[in-house]
Amino acid sequence: MGQFNLQKSNRRKIEWEGRDIISVLKEMHIPYDMDNAVLVDVESMPPEIRELAEKMVLPKACFYNEAMMLSVMHRSDMKYVIGYASAPVPFEHAWIRVGGSYLDPTWEMFGKQFGSEYLSLCEMGCKELDETMAAMKTDEPPDLMALHRFRRHNS
Repeated sequence: MGQFNLQKSNRRKIEWEGRDIISVLKEMHIPYDMDNAVLVDVESMPPEIRELAEKMVLPKACFYNEAMMLSVMHRSDMKYVIGYASAPVPFEHAWIRVGGSYLDPTWEMFGKQFGSEYLSLCEMGCKELDETMAAMKTDEPPDLMALHRFRRHNS
């Protein structure tokens, strides 16, 4: 596993039993390539995206929700993002990027506070997401572990 190259190193690091998100994830032996991991800030959704999210986002279905947002909106500046969010313990999560803004429709729609840190590990546009799902022979949007297994077996 490579070293983390955090592009936003000035971000506040969370503490979980005296460890920050990077330390916790390293201890978990995450098998995903962490060389391009980036800490990102998540913002509230703008009205036009919130309006769509209100109609389609389901509770506890972040991977599905964010893939559907991409599919329905089909914007060239929109990305499906998977990584880890801390609330307070880091866990696998999906959110979206629209232009330069990161948004978390699943948590925002269901009144959950945003995680205190988001670590982006993979971002895919609509075409790349569709191609990846087709290559994986699934209609389920990938999470990190599925994507890692697929890439490992197909490289």
